[in-house]
Amino acid sequence: VDRERALKLITSSANAGVDLAMKKLSSMYAKGDGVERDIKKAEEWQGRLVIELSDTAEESRSEDDAFEFLKEAKEFAELAIAAEDFEMADTNCTTMFDVAQRLSFGSLEKSVFGKVKTVLKKYTRTNPRLQEGLTYMWQACRMMLEVAFKAGISEKIFEWSKKANALRTVIPFMSGPEIGNELMRLCGRMASECTESGNLNG
Repeated sequence: VDRERALKLITSSANAGVDLAMKKLSSMYAKGDGVERDIKKAEEWQGRLVIELSDTAEESRSEDDAFEFLKEAKEFAELAIAAEDFEMADTNCTTMFDVAQRLSFGSLEKSVFGKVKTVLKKYTRTNPRLQEGLTYMWQACRMMLEVAFKAGISEKIFEWSKKANALRTVIPFMSGPEIGNELMRLCGRMASECTESGNLNG
């Protein structure tokens, strides 16, 4: 296979807005598959894909399209973190969290978490969309708290800790044990970090 020609064809398709081509280029640059490894380029192409998927989901209002967006947005956040692009990672994880929250609790017009116990009969463990949405919410929290702790950015630790704590009140009632256990481990780390840093308000 002529790799140079293949790269030109894939890049041309990606520039034309073909989702699969953008995904392929991002993967190639992230892994160094047929090209020199370049995390920034991988992030750039994954970002372009996420924008396309966001536009599609916004236009279609389809849950399937929204969850496809969330899947690729998670990968975009991971690439942004690897590229040490904290601002982009934060923006993307915030969007992930908000979209997943709306998908999981969209019919709760007011407070997302305030009336959880009153809707337990409606949102049960058998609701796969709720499970999926909660998963993306805690993944966004996990990624951004890891970055915020590592970078020592106190305002972001506080912001994402609040979201994680809100999830902690919901997940034991409305999700399976895997998500709940992972979130409890995350909250345990938050407590340890706060204690070690002397910040007892965290």
